[in-house]
Amino acid sequence: MATVTEGLIDCAELSTREVNTLLRGLADGDQVRLTNLDARHNIAVGLHCQAQITIDGDAGYYVAGLCDGPDVVVTGHAGNGAAENLQSGSLTVAGDVGAGLAATMRGGRVVVAGSTGARCGVLMKGGDVLVGGSVGAFSAFMMQRGRLVICGDAGEHLGDSLYEGKIFVGGEIASLGADAQATPATAEEEAELRAHCEAHGVTPPSSFTAVTSMRTLYSFDAGAWKSS
Repeated sequence: MATVTEGLIDCAELSTREVNTLLRGLADGDQVRLTNLDARHNIAVGLHCQAQITIDGDAGYYVAGLCDGPDVVVTGHAGNGAAENLQSGSLTVAGDVGAGLAATMRGGRVVVAGSTGARCGVLMKGGDVLVGGSVGAFSAFMMQRGRLVICGDAGEHLGDSLYEGKIFVGGEIASLGADAQATPATAEEEAELRAHCEAHGVTPPSSFTAVTSMRTLYSFDAGAWKSS
């Protein structure tokens, strides 16, 4: 049976199931590094330990999804669905990430040095996401709680049907979604955001725009749909 040797898991001869079985056997405080993963999908999912897991190179779809506790670091890029439904712990990615980053996230922290695809932070219910680059269309769609910090540009329909939570954008916003409004970040927010970026090795932009909910979608207006 495959084992963890001196904090190293060589994944070359292991199946995805075998890799995840080893990771599920980690205890709080353990540190492990995965090599020869070759951007495999569904790695480090559903973990509940407070271990430190480093993936050398790229990760495929859904890395660190459904996790509650571990700190996962990807030294390369990651595919779609990274950190989906993260409860606690963190995911840090040195490169870019595909679509659906941190979808339905409930807690914890996600830091991406590069850019992400569409629907970043959709249905977020808590937690903190920091993107050093840009995000694609429909990011923060139906966001309910938490914070999404984008140092670069945001694609079309940012914050569409936003309920609560807060979005900050350092670059250009292609368009806002329904019920989203943009205002300059306050001096206090600017200072906190710069410190947050620098603490995680991300270069902050010169200023941020805050995007929040107008709250007009909280109640359905039946009268607006009556025929004349």
